[in-house]
Parts: sequence; C-alpha cells; structure tokens
Amino acid sequence: MKVIQDFDFHPDDFEVVNGKLRFKQATKSYILEFSKNVIPWNNNRDLGLRQCNIRNGFGIIHLDFKKTSAGNLIATLPNDCPTPVSLIETQLHDGTSVYINKNSRQVYCNGAVDTRYIVNIEGYFNV
Repeated sequence: MKVIQDFDFHPDDFEVVNGKLRFKQATKSYILEFSKNVIPWNNNRDLGLRQCNIRNGFGIIHLDFKKTSAGNLIATLPNDCPTPVSLIETQLHDGTSVYINKNSRQVYCNGAVDTRYIVNIEGYFNV
C-alpha cells in the first residue's frame, strides 16, 4: 500500500500550508460583450453587470440588462473564456429564458424588449 505524500500532488492544483494539503481554488473572471440590441441596466458602466466567474470548471455568469430591440443574441463570451460543457439555461420571471448552448460563446435571451432582467446562469465549463 502506498502512502500519499505532498510531492505526489501537482503544484498547479495543490499546496501545503502549515503542514496541511490545500486545494488551490483560483477564480478567473471574464467580461462579456453585450450585443447591439442590449444595454446594461441604466446604462451603468459597472463591468459586474456582464461578468463570468469560473472556478475549477464551475462558472456563474451574472447579467443585468435590458433589451432595446428584437433579437435573441444578447451577449458573447470573450475568446479566452472557456465554453459550457453542455447547455446552460435559466428561466426568467416572465417565463422566457437566458441560455448558452454547448461549446458556444453566444448568450441568448428570448425575453421582451424594454424589460429589465437580472440573472445568474450557472454551469460547468471546459477548462
């Protein structure tokens, strides 16, 4: 039987702190680009209104926006951001939804024009 020691763990994922093995949990943040038919709520410039945070393959995309015209494409993940492992989708207060297809960078919403939507979309990402 092998006894696992600290050098058996890859230093990119684990570290020893005060004699105890700890899992490194780095969070990466990405800013989404809104489509032309979408504005942040109250035209707020706060980047947190369109942010994706991913830690260890699990991510949360937070969006606070209003559609200004028809069209379902509302935002795009940046090129350096991982894409979802499978479809991730959240139902909104009016029965519509916000979703991203598997391996896609495009965020879609079939919601109404001139309605404020605040949503967190959670899912697993290809890291």
